Amino acid sequence: MNAPVSLRRVGTLAGAIADQLRAPAPAAAALLDLASAAAALRGVGADVALVHINGRSDPWTPAGLFVKQGAAITWLADGDSWIATQRGPHLDPALQLRVRTGACAPALDGTGPTFTSAAPHEGPLELCSLFPGELRDAGERVCYDRKMPRALFRGGFDVVVAAWPSGSDVGARLAEAAARDPTGLCGRELERIRAPIAPPSGWEPHIHVPLAGLHRRREGEVDVQCRGRAEIVCREARAPLTETLKLRWRWRMDQLPAKRAEDTLFTHDYMSVAVEFDDGRDLSYHWSVALPNETSYRCPLPHWREREWHLVVRSGRTGLGEWHAEERTVAIDRAVAIGGTVPREVVRVWLIVTCLSVGGEARGSYADIELTDDNGTAIRVL
Repeated sequence: MNAPVSLRRVGTLAGAIADQLRAPAPAAAALLDLASAAAALRGVGADVALVHINGRSDPWTPAGLFVKQGAAITWLADGDSWIATQRGPHLDPALQLRVRTGACAPALDGTGPTFTSAAPHEGPLELCSLFPGELRDAGERVCYDRKMPRALFRGGFDVVVAAWPSGSDVGARLAEAAARDPTGLCGRELERIRAPIAPPSGWEPHIHVPLAGLHRRREGEVDVQCRGRAEIVCREARAPLTETLKLRWRWRMDQLPAKRAEDTLFTHDYMSVAVEFDDGRDLSYHWSVALPNETSYRCPLPHWREREWHLVVRSGRTGLGEWHAEERTVAIDRAVAIGGTVPREVVRVWLIVTCLSVGGEARGSYADIELTDDNGTAIRVL
């Protein structure tokens, strides 16, 4: 990184910290009495535990429950975690909580603070507040990036976990429990079961980011709307990385979530379309609020800095609310932004939105995404 870029980023961080200090202090959220939700679930036949997950504690935390493989488990969470101070970035239970059984992969995540899933393995049930860690290997070991120590995190989550008897009609039991639950969480989970969140047709959530329902398909477009959350949806699109492979798309960005240049840890809110390569790296094309066109930079987030790079293709607020067509030669952009050994192929296309750093709002739409090549390759993604 050259000196002018370093100085600019220092200025961006200083401005972001000043923004936080000037902002009103967030009101303390009233915590729910989850003991009443636990009692309601216990009253309809579930084996129940009430667990506190500290945002600073190393995972995993035992729930004290033993579950059978395939048995339904429900969790209801309340709380908040944040980085350094309550004026800093917040991460909610939907993003943070992971559940594992039998100390084995896969860990479970949810689309909100409440969720129900089948236990992947028989054994003890454990929970963790994940970020700034990342899950690795068959035991879902939590690995850390030196860029952000867990000691910076504050807050935590109270979680009610219910293990249901085999063959339970979870919806019927939750309906019964909801009538006895003043927290409303049993009713919230019942509503989620009746109307589950799904990715746009043909897309799937990224392995490291839980589905949140922020990308929705409508009449040939994918709309995105986000406030204070994050989501990545992916679609397989395999094409050899030739010198003439192009990514084409149209987008209409209505509101950019960032207030300052997005290339620092505390300002990294954006929407983008990205290509993933067969070496596990990805290149994300975004519309920046302040960075000049053709600026490229390594992702500033822990773990992601090892796999993701960004390239600015539009800048500023001129043109927001209008449709624009883009065409990028992927190999050239990869060489400029990432460099190193050239991969063999593009394997997936992603749509990304994150509003975690500042907690702002992002709104926009995508259409007509495709990979094309002079050799006749044409892969329609959207």
